[in-house]
Amino acid sequence: MPKNRFGPSTSRLARLDVDAVQGGVLCALILAVPTVFLRGAIKTFDAPQAALFAVLALTVLALRIFRAASTGLVERGPRPLSATSSALVVALVLTWVTSGQPWVSLTGATVRYAGALSYGLCLVLLHAVFRSARRGSVEPLLATFVVAHGVVVGYALLQAYGLDPFTWGEGDLYVGEVFSTLGNPNFSSAFIGLTLALLVRYQVDSRLPLIVRSIFGAAVGASSVALSYLGSFQGQVVSLTALGVMAVWASQQRGRYRLEALAAAAPVGVVVVAVPVLTNGPDLPTALTLMIALGTWTALMGVRQRRWSLQVGLDSPGLSQRRVGRGLTRGLAIGGVVIGVAGLGAAWPLISDDLTGGLGRRVEFWKISLSIFREHPLVGGGLETYPAYFTRLRSVDQAVEFEAVLSDSPHSVPLGLLSGGGLLLILAYLSIVILVGAYGIRAFRRTRGGEQLLVTAVLAAWIAYQVQSLVSIDVPGLIYTQWVFGGILLAKGVDGGVREVRIPGLRARGSSPLASGESVLGPVQRFLLAGSIGLVFLAVAIWVSAPLRADLHAGSAQKAFVQNDFQKAGDELQRAIELQPNNGFLADAMARVYWESGLDELALEEFERSARLLPGYPGAARSAAGAALELGQYGLASEWYERLVLDDPNGTESLVQAAKFYASIGRSDRSEALLDRFYALDSTAPDVWKIVADAHEQLGRYRSAGRIRLCLDENGQYGIGVGCVYRP
Repeated sequence: MPKNRFGPSTSRLARLDVDAVQGGVLCALILAVPTVFLRGAIKTFDAPQAALFAVLALTVLALRIFRAASTGLVERGPRPLSATSSALVVALVLTWVTSGQPWVSLTGATVRYAGALSYGLCLVLLHAVFRSARRGSVEPLLATFVVAHGVVVGYALLQAYGLDPFTWGEGDLYVGEVFSTLGNPNFSSAFIGLTLALLVRYQVDSRLPLIVRSIFGAAVGASSVALSYLGSFQGQVVSLTALGVMAVWASQQRGRYRLEALAAAAPVGVVVVAVPVLTNGPDLPTALTLMIALGTWTALMGVRQRRWSLQVGLDSPGLSQRRVGRGLTRGLAIGGVVIGVAGLGAAWPLISDDLTGGLGRRVEFWKISLSIFREHPLVGGGLETYPAYFTRLRSVDQAVEFEAVLSDSPHSVPLGLLSGGGLLLILAYLSIVILVGAYGIRAFRRTRGGEQLLVTAVLAAWIAYQVQSLVSIDVPGLIYTQWVFGGILLAKGVDGGVREVRIPGLRARGSSPLASGESVLGPVQRFLLAGSIGLVFLAVAIWVSAPLRADLHAGSAQKAFVQNDFQKAGDELQRAIELQPNNGFLADAMARVYWESGLDELALEEFERSARLLPGYPGAARSAAGAALELGQYGLASEWYERLVLDDPNGTESLVQAAKFYASIGRSDRSEALLDRFYALDSTAPDVWKIVADAHEQLGRYRSAGRIRLCLDENGQYGIGVGCVYRP
């Protein structure tokens, strides 16, 4: 141990192992972010996970700054990594400052929390993991991922078999009955799928005891059951992608290790067959049988070839061990292919339905993303500002068929970055992706044995993330995963040991160089440095946690509002607004509290503020227009209806609401023009046609109004039946 230049010290801070603390924080982040949720929050899953991710990532950043400042050393990574990281930071700053909604683009707080801040913190994680992986083992990080995988799978199974300790109401759910800890079947299944390869790594690792490998084999079976109940095609594709990469590793093995490696074929067959075919999920006895069978299969695959051959009676003088082993491996390989093909054939109807359904809708979202890019090609429209463009740029078909669907994301990470950050951001992002992929492949080729198995599992998880990102969203529980895996792959693919350079101006007293990690500061200086960094960190942590605290106050306000306790609801919302003054949803909630309390003028002000803070949300503008109309402020109402029609030109409800307003104030020409635009859309939505009937009555066209209502009464949907025409 190098001698302390400032004399012996008993200070705990002086003995602090910053790297060890950083490793612990990274493990805490990996485990907690995808598994934590708070029932009291409006955004039960996203808000606490985003806050936890930000605080823990900031902790990592603070530790890195403290180490660099106290030692005077920073690690020098590969130059391409430094260049691409710098480009990403510049692109994130530019898209933030040029955004029409800078607060949203920075925090993403009113959307999916995937703002510039989140991606900047992900970059911090990439470099932190790179450093940790270069200096020590990555096993704690991977083991923590496995534990998080187990929590997500475990909670999904509890929900599937009616053992959920929580009672969820209709308004609490994102989608479906089984959604696990990420709050949505797609996101939970994606996390399970991309981390599945880490379980398979332990399952096929010949260095582990057979009992351990069998447990992981059974865990893979449990994962496939959870995926079947989640019912997400996204999870199935991601799982198969990860396992396909593991199969490539298996094909590279030789001798008895190939036989053991072929245990990876079993999970592939199970996932391909069980998940798509058993879409509704197997019952508990069937699930347990599947898990036991897969665990037993794993144990059998761990037996050496000689013992295997003796057990099956194939060890005869005329048949060599090599030929037996070769025959077994070929047979298993062929069997795995047959199982996979059969499973895909059985699952094809489900795949086809999903492609024509969910993906078909996503294509419309992607087109809008490309339209935003064409409007803002260099720096984009701003991260997380997609909702501001959606209604204006959506197609007529999309507006009519999915009137109530207002997407807040293009449902594609690369396209979201393209539309939000333009060419600068997407090129910087893709350069990092390409760099990590290149180093990952390099690491795979240069390693052997257990180390190659580790690299393969991480590479499989990283590739699986890239696949799911093409059709998914960077929510808090997923966004960090590829950056952690990327840091590991970079570390494994870089040549040489750890290289550190001294920060100019930070030198210790004396002439001899310090050992890596030794402080250039005395105990007092080190303490003051830690205190300063801690205070800054605390201030920033309080700021980044504001959305969660505001969300909790909003949750309390919602409960009070339902109970008609408007005073408490208003007080709680006021606290939330103080924490998030730029949140349009909070302004809308406060407006409704004011309205129910008889404070109409204050309600109108809040409705207007909400509409200004939520461009692209037709409901906000309609509320502002309707409140102005109720208060007899027709000029103001007209302004909001015109803005509504401008921002939502193909929205059927927006058009007919505006038409009804103009009919009520005697502007028949404007009303008829808007109705003509509505007729051209060929909508058959009954709720919308009821408003059209009201508009006709206000225009004095009572016969037309009666015909519309008659059609609705008889058929429940306009335009079906004799005498029902689109244009009365």
